[in-house]
Amino acid sequence: MYINGPVTLIESSQLCLFPQLCFGNVCVFRSCNHETGWKLGIIQNLFPLNKLPLVWLFSWSGEILCLGKPSFTSPNSCTWNDVKSNFMLESHILSNIELIFVNQIHGESICNDPICPTTLYADDGGVQCSLFGPNIFFPDVLSAWNPGTPELFNFSSMKLEHFHDMSSLPVTYVKHKSQCCA
Repeated sequence: MYINGPVTLIESSQLCLFPQLCFGNVCVFRSCNHETGWKLGIIQNLFPLNKLPLVWLFSWSGEILCLGKPSFTSPNSCTWNDVKSNFMLESHILSNIELIFVNQIHGESICNDPICPTTLYADDGGVQCSLFGPNIFFPDVLSAWNPGTPELFNFSSMKLEHFHDMSSLPVTYVKHKSQCCA
């Protein structure tokens, strides 16, 4: 695998072997109206079958160092505590964002594991998505079901969409009778 050079990601079309709730899957995302560019994300929980489909993810907010290397990639980054300052927990309604699962194919690994060898096609040396599905981030991100100590799970850094704003809900949403005018 190519290690020197910028971190490069490709879309993973092998949508298989997902952990429960896509916990730890690496993705890129942006708003559907393209107000923002693509952002790197690590999924905490994905709820596509909820009445209001949601994703909770850690959005990378750090710096890019030389050679396109994210600031959180380091041989010393062995735990979530080592890298958490580079991420912000966000919640999004799935219909409001474009989300793509990805595989890393170039650069220093963002997952503290070697880049999966199946992303290099042996016959011609070309790149391809991994046969094992999208990358899973390591070290493990903080789980919503086991938040640990309060200093690890800081709600003050969490960006939440305004679910009560009717314009942000999917068009199939039906108001509950308590929300209708009397």
